[in-house]
Order: sequence, then structure tokens, then C-alpha cells
Amino acid sequence: MTSDFTDLEFLLSLGVHPVAYGNTGSWDRGSLPWQSTAGIADLESFGTTGESNPEIIARYSPDLIIGMKTCLEPAAERLSQIAPVVALDWTTSWRDGVATVGQAAFVDEAATAAIARTDALISDTAASLNGLGGKPIMIGSMYGDQLYVQGDASAPGVLLRELGLNYRGYNAELMTALSMEQAEVLAPADILLSLASDQEATTRFENFAVFQNLPAVKARAYAPVELLLSSAFVDNFGPLSAPYALPQLAELLSGLAAGQGKQLP
Repeated sequence: MTSDFTDLEFLLSLGVHPVAYGNTGSWDRGSLPWQSTAGIADLESFGTTGESNPEIIARYSPDLIIGMKTCLEPAAERLSQIAPVVALDWTTSWRDGVATVGQAAFVDEAATAAIARTDALISDTAASLNGLGGKPIMIGSMYGDQLYVQGDASAPGVLLRELGLNYRGYNAELMTALSMEQAEVLAPADILLSLASDQEATTRFENFAVFQNLPAVKARAYAPVELLLSSAFVDNFGPLSAPYALPQLAELLSGLAAGQGKQLP
């Protein structure tokens, strides 16, 4: 039993179908394409706001409960009385997450194979990109009134480096929240991505004069990343989403390196 975050995706990528999963309806996105391909429509689900409901879960008599730590913690003691609980942190790397779920579900060999398959896809994608000429890449996104700049330890930053690219984190942290007026911190980027989960805030950022004068923006080497691709390579990256994410990400980055990004005034 799982939620509909990476805990579910890790299980599905190992060929394991849970008796049910909690449908959070996160971001009003519905089922993600790679989840649909893996057969999520055939699974039983129940509505949830994100926090685990022991009464509902107990009805399914699960042998194992897997979920995100923040969802499980409020009811951890009661859940542990139903079945063994495996809690994944949002900062857990996809490799560690797959290995942990594989071990808990007694499909270690499938986990090893899924990791190897994804690593091979990362290597093939890196070869196709050929370093993009060493152009520095940064990720800065507006959400609400905050500018969030990804750091060295962020999941997308780690992935971009594994793709052989010159990713520049703002600092060693996962992410740093700044004001829009500090947009000049993105000036070192020759290629700039924005995770456009808040379209209104993204548009406001794109209309900001300081942002429009950033080198990457002026060189048409900037692109807002639409929600599905952002989910695939940032929030939900793993064996299930990699075949969806990596070809699109490679095409996007190659276009930006060639100056084919979004034209702003």
C-alpha cells in the first residue's frame, strides 16, 4: 500500500502492484503519463489529503505500508500495528529509494535491474548531449512571491551533472528562497531553466526587467519547464519516469544551447 508519489512509482517500476494506493490529487495533475503506462488505472485507490488514514488502510489488510515520511509520521504508531512501515524522505535519492523499496518488497534483483537500466539511459543521454559546450546551467523558479534557486545538492542538479553538464548550484544546499529583486544571482548561467509550477508567478518573473536582462534570457537560452516535464525530472525522477523525462530534457537543453529558447521583450 502506497501513496501516488515516488513510493508508488518505485513499486510499479519493480513490477509490484499494491493492493491500493492513496490518491492525493497532487497539483490537480491526475495520473502522470508514466504512471498510466505502468497500469495505475488498474489499481484500487482511495482519496487522501496526503496524511495516512489508518482506518482506511487497515481495511485492505496490507502486508507492507510504503509512503513518504511526512505523510506517515502523524499516524506512524497506529500504522505500525497494521503492517511493517517503510518511510521515504523527500530528499531520498531515487537509487536509494528504489533499493529500499526493492528490499522491503523482497524484489532486490528487480531493483538492481531497474537502477542499472536507468543508469544506462542516463549514460546514453549524456553521450547525446556531449556536455553542451560546457555552458553553465542554473535553475531559478518563481513560486508565489519567492524566487527559488536550486542548489548543488538538489535532485535536478545532481541529475544534470550525471548528464555531464556544467550545472551551477546557487550554493551547497538543496534550494534557497530569495526575493525576485535578487534575480541577478542567475547571471552566471548561459542556460537557464525555470520550473513553471506557478504560471502567474512565472509570467510576473518573465516581465521583470532585471530578469529580462540576464545573459541567458537575452541569448534566448531560457525556458520555463512545463509541469509534466518538471514532475518527471525533478519531483518524480526514477526508473518509471526516466524514459519520459530524459529524451524531452535532452531536446530542451540542446535547443537552449543553440539559442532556441523563449523570446522575451
